[in-house]
Amino acid sequence: MVILVAPPSRADQAARLRGRGDDATEIDRRLAAAEEEEAAARALADHVVVNEDLSRAVEEVAGILHQRRLDRPGPRGISATTS
Repeated sequence: MVILVAPPSRADQAARLRGRGDDATEIDRRLAAAEEEEAAARALADHVVVNEDLSRAVEEVAGILHQRRLDRPGPRGISATTS
């Protein structure tokens, strides 16, 4: 399973890159590649989580993983749920 965690917008992505201390050249390089990279990732992803709020995004990913465990049997047909 592939989960893509995407920024809410390119402007938000740029602000986050600046906030972590990336220089302008690196930010420009990342943003130039972002559209193509994200399009390719969306084509591969089973789920897309937009990371507007970190806590909500973490909860959403955890929920996806939890549901996946419930939906799929474990090794050798053993249920992924516990008693």
